[in-house]
Amino acid sequence: MGGYRNGEDRFDNVIQTYEHENSVYAGAGVYPGEGGYIYINVVQYPTIVFRFSCANGVPSFNKEAETPESNGYTLGVSHGTVTSLNGEPGTAMLWTTDVQNPPGQLRIYDAVPRDGEL
Repeated sequence: MGGYRNGEDRFDNVIQTYEHENSVYAGAGVYPGEGGYIYINVVQYPTIVFRFSCANGVPSFNKEAETPESNGYTLGVSHGTVTSLNGEPGTAMLWTTDVQNPPGQLRIYDAVPRDGEL
């Protein structure tokens, strides 16, 4: 998160990093509603949910929750997709796929964590 070559001495202006347990081969799923969330599908580990915050003009993402299941051990782990009913609060769903467990699984979660869980 940050910007390309817009920091001091034209270095990248990275404002936050997070080291995952394993590889990530997809972009982030995003839900801008209800405070703002991003979803990172980590190979062989649960999907991690981060919530957006901004204190004193400094943006950040804080780890909020994980999915109860781990993602597959394959390069077929895609990014999460979030849909909602016209952006109405309480209607957002996170969709992920697991191509490793035959015949393939479509997993659907409430996109907004409750008490640290999806």
